[in-house]
Amino acid sequence: MARERLAIIILILFFAPSVLPLVGGDSGDPDFDVVELTITECETCGGSVDNSDGITLAPGGHTISFKVENVGTLLASCDVKIYHWSNWDSENPSVTRTMVQQVELTPIGAGGTSLSYTLPWSAVTGTTQRISAEIISGLDINDGNDEESFEFEVSSLVDAVVVTDDLPESGERIAKASNTDFHVTVLNTGVMAVMAKFELKIIEADDATAFETFISTSVQILPGTLASPAQGVVLTTTVVPGPTLVGDYIVEPKVLFTGTMDFEESLASINTLSISDYIAELIVPANRAIEPGSSTLASFSIKNTGTKADTYTVTFSDGESWAEANGYPLDVGPVASGGGYGYFDISVAIPAAADRGDSTLVTATVTSQNTEAPFILTGGVTIVAGDEYKGVLGAVTVDDTIFPDVTKQVEFILTNDGNSPTGFSITAGLSSPAENWDIDVLSSSIPTLNPEDIPTLGDSAGTASVLIDVTPPALTNPLDPALKLLAGSTIKMWVMVMPVEGGEPTITTFDFAMQPTITVNPALDHSEILLTEQEVIDGVGAGGFQHVVDLDISVLHNLWTSDHLDNPINAAFTIGTVEFTPKTSGGGVYETGRWSTSVSPTSTSLFPGDTDVGSLSILGPNDQMPLAGTLTIPVVSTPVENSMLAFHSTVTPKEVSHDFIVHIPEVSGVVINQPEPLDVESGSDTILTLDFENTGNDEGSYSLSIGDGIPDDWVVTFDASSGVTAGGTGGTGGTVTTVYAINDLSAEMEAHPLQDDRHKTTFDIT
Repeated sequence: MARERLAIIILILFFAPSVLPLVGGDSGDPDFDVVELTITECETCGGSVDNSDGITLAPGGHTISFKVENVGTLLASCDVKIYHWSNWDSENPSVTRTMVQQVELTPIGAGGTSLSYTLPWSAVTGTTQRISAEIISGLDINDGNDEESFEFEVSSLVDAVVVTDDLPESGERIAKASNTDFHVTVLNTGVMAVMAKFELKIIEADDATAFETFISTSVQILPGTLASPAQGVVLTTTVVPGPTLVGDYIVEPKVLFTGTMDFEESLASINTLSISDYIAELIVPANRAIEPGSSTLASFSIKNTGTKADTYTVTFSDGESWAEANGYPLDVGPVASGGGYGYFDISVAIPAAADRGDSTLVTATVTSQNTEAPFILTGGVTIVAGDEYKGVLGAVTVDDTIFPDVTKQVEFILTNDGNSPTGFSITAGLSSPAENWDIDVLSSSIPTLNPEDIPTLGDSAGTASVLIDVTPPALTNPLDPALKLLAGSTIKMWVMVMPVEGGEPTITTFDFAMQPTITVNPALDHSEILLTEQEVIDGVGAGGFQHVVDLDISVLHNLWTSDHLDNPINAAFTIGTVEFTPKTSGGGVYETGRWSTSVSPTSTSLFPGDTDVGSLSILGPNDQMPLAGTLTIPVVSTPVENSMLAFHSTVTPKEVSHDFIVHIPEVSGVVINQPEPLDVESGSDTILTLDFENTGNDEGSYSLSIGDGIPDDWVVTFDASSGVTAGGTGGTGGTVTTVYAINDLSAEMEAHPLQDDRHKTTFDIT
């Protein structure tokens, strides 16, 4: 019977009840938390501040602000009491405590936060004071978050600082023909308002007694509060150079503060500030890493920000002498005033032998040619020898000869000639069109190689072998010029190496020299046959499957001419090594011995241009079916060397082989040997052993099941000890175990000529 496979699907229904909690509208509890307690306003321009030394409040009127959040699950209201301690003592918390006010809050929903509540309060000078806000509620379930407080002192603190400025660096220049604004930002860090002004004292560098002072208007700097800290205030001082303020100066900046007490803050002096019509800035290029052996242009810009046109002389220095010095010193200009630009480039060539990480600093020096106040600008760019990814192929194979339809393997050695580890991809092709050539790069992907000159212990070597198989097409009659098989032809193969990490490809070539050859070719009129299952079955006992393949025999060569061939070409025809590949792995070692093959004629003698006919005869097994799989039968033509010597010693005779393939399909079949009748005892278990036989021509796996017809009160099961079983129910009678598996049962002819009953087994039913 045909092989059966039974799939069982078991449906399991899971019922998961949904449980929805029911919560009444009035269930839950409130939980109040004071989430904010702060000072928001000052009534008398006295503020409050939280500095590194703690919180300070100005004497006088303030506004206390607080918020409450209900982190519980029930809408409710509460009261808040605000307390003040004039002298806080943590060991005696009730001493000096007075209640400022009790505030009744409107109801707060679950998860909600109240509005801000405010109340006025007047601070009196003193240290170690405290304010707290305390929740009062009989419903609150958590008293751990019912109080918020802060400690402070009350004093008339006067303080302010400079937080930012835009003063020039020493060595910078400003224009003499226009006013220049300088700014500082000051911040009130006390609790009392102060007045501030920004002063710049400009002193001649060569005469300390000659100076001018520029000062801003006086600006009031207000304090902040705990809720709204003070904001910075910008003070602006304008420097008005005038006609005599030209040259180099020392600048002493400071900010003067006045209030209930006066103080000042001095800023760092500017040692040299130049005032001139000639001002410029040098814009340098970005640092960069460049592949060794490459060049780069370092492009600099000069921006003339002065009020007069200027010309600049450019020189440069280069620590490693990588930069090109031709053309320098270089004059740039005249460059227009008011933001005009001048440009210059410095060419830098990174040596091919530079190691990764080698670098040079190229420093440009720009000198103004003005006579009023000459100045020099400098700026540099660092050029680093970066990653170089490069692979070089060297041919190991020396022999360049190649023949039609014969695979030639060429070996190269790949070297990482860069300075960084990388893998490589290898591709290959022919330099000129040639049809039907097969080029197979056996090592098309090379894992990471380290540079050969910097090997690392334990890492891959800097070289790898690259193998390429090249197979020209077979000879034809007449010879097709597109195949490039003519004797003496040179065929060039290119091989390209591309680093995986980047870089540029490198290409190596290898020339093949096509050799003169001649063959006697037994061409098959068809190369394969696919048997049907019926043909496999019918061959048993009928002499076996029979098939004949016609051969067209001719002389093939790739010579320029065959006119000089005065002797016939002799060849012998044989059957090569027949190979069998089973459809299912594991059997058929001796299967080729069950087939008979022959070729006729066994030899021939032909001149170029002559033809002959022959045949390949195939006879399959007769005793049993052939094993499922493929049978490969080579027909081989071997030239007889004596005939070759007669026409030219440089012409190489070549053996020709053509494969004929027989495809044998799988034929499935089983036999269950059941004795009649099956005797069982009523009321007790009876184990019956049945024979099972694979009668097909391939290894098979089977699923057995109990069919219909079992009486209602009978139970039939497979014995799990004799195979693989799966539970279930089936049939129209009683309860049964439905599936029994027999796996990987061999075919009888698998071990031919052995007869070891490997195709048989048994199974038990109870």
